[in-house]
Amino acid sequence: MLKTFSLQGRLGRLRYFLFNVAVIAIAAAAVFALTRLLTLAGTRPAFSMVQGLVALTYVLAIIASLCLMVRRLHDFDQSGWWTPSVFVLHLVYGYYEAVGSLTATILTGIFLLAVHLAIILTPGQQNPMVQRPCSTLIRFIQPRRLRLSNSSSISIIRLLGRFPAGCSNAA
Repeated sequence: MLKTFSLQGRLGRLRYFLFNVAVIAIAAAAVFALTRLLTLAGTRPAFSMVQGLVALTYVLAIIASLCLMVRRLHDFDQSGWWTPSVFVLHLVYGYYEAVGSLTATILTGIFLLAVHLAIILTPGQQNPMVQRPCSTLIRFIQPRRLRLSNSSSISIIRLLGRFPAGCSNAA
């Protein structure tokens, strides 16, 4: 089952490409249907509501694509935190296109195309991401038992919370 808005896990090349195509197709169909409603909307409030739904459709499509990109980056052992940089590149491209700078638009577009092709075509790692050892601070914390007055025990680790992401064990 596809978890479109999940940031956990990995996503292979073909699935990443096909799921992005599906997100774009669904968003395009929704925007097409909503713009047809714009022609039927006779009053100003109805017109504004349909425009808001179109904007919401775009926002959901962007969020879904970014979540898919995070999972794709995990597939070839890269941090999902690279995704905002690609989003900023899209914003820069949109800015150059809006101000009419043809050279900057073409160069940014070529760079964006290269980044997206690299994300799509880079093969994933054969083994899943290896869990890295815990930080030295966590390694020194051994699960010890505290004796309470009613002779029940609680683990210190439970008091401190969960291990950080990537920790495989406490020792």
